[in-house]
Amino acid sequence: GVRVFESYHDSIFAMPASRHHYPELLYFRTGRGRIRIDVSQHHQTIICSPGQCVIVPSHAAHTIEDDHLCPLSLYGLAIDPTKISACAGMDTLLPIGMIPPQQVLLLDIENRLRRLLYLAAQPEPGPKLATVASAIDVFASLIELNQPRRPAENTTAGSNNSIAETDEVTEYVSWLDKHFFDNVTLDAASAACGFSRRKFTQRFKDRTGKTWLQYVQGLRITHAKRLLDETESDVTSIAFQSGFAELSTFYRVFKRIAGQTPLDFRDRTEGNLARTDRQ
Repeated sequence: GVRVFESYHDSIFAMPASRHHYPELLYFRTGRGRIRIDVSQHHQTIICSPGQCVIVPSHAAHTIEDDHLCPLSLYGLAIDPTKISACAGMDTLLPIGMIPPQQVLLLDIENRLRRLLYLAAQPEPGPKLATVASAIDVFASLIELNQPRRPAENTTAGSNNSIAETDEVTEYVSWLDKHFFDNVTLDAASAACGFSRRKFTQRFKDRTGKTWLQYVQGLRITHAKRLLDETESDVTSIAFQSGFAELSTFYRVFKRIAGQTPLDFRDRTEGNLARTDRQ
């Protein structure tokens, strides 16, 4: 149900128009050219260059034309939803055409495809299973990142909402809202947006009304509060799930933002529930 491949074109390569019953992701590594995608009597022609990523939807006729002085090489990934039931309907959720460069960087598409090529070449059952799981995760990550973004409860009223939704920082904030528990850093955020650290810091504060660290910590503590309210997980586990590597840092940040320790927060919540039950 998963197809992953690497393709090197030579100077005389000529691709006939093709179509598949499954969606396909193409990541262009080197060279120059263009890809034409025909969907429902409309077509897109996308100039291909290194680092670009394109989604070809199922049943769409498409063809790649190389610059014969600098032919393309690429990675490809496809999932057949008729063979993997969890992927049924995936095609309707995927974006069509070129993926914004920032999403390609944030999702680390090149390295994930490289790992998939390695896994798919292994004969053991474990890597085969990992191939399917990793392939699904690539497409699921693209779908998640391209879903309409809900206003983040961590954004202040003073935020500057005049910046277009395609803005690099807005794109990053959308990704961060779902990945705050990862090992995120300010330098990696700046690089993903293509800005210097200073410019990113200013643009981020213009967009959210907070510094990058305040925003990340706010997301983490909001998540920790939810876990304290809704689960019986111990504080160490909650700190880890919320993105804190050190328990002492979690306690310090939680108390600064929430005004009390995690255990006091949980005890107060349980006390409120007990009073409600008595009433």
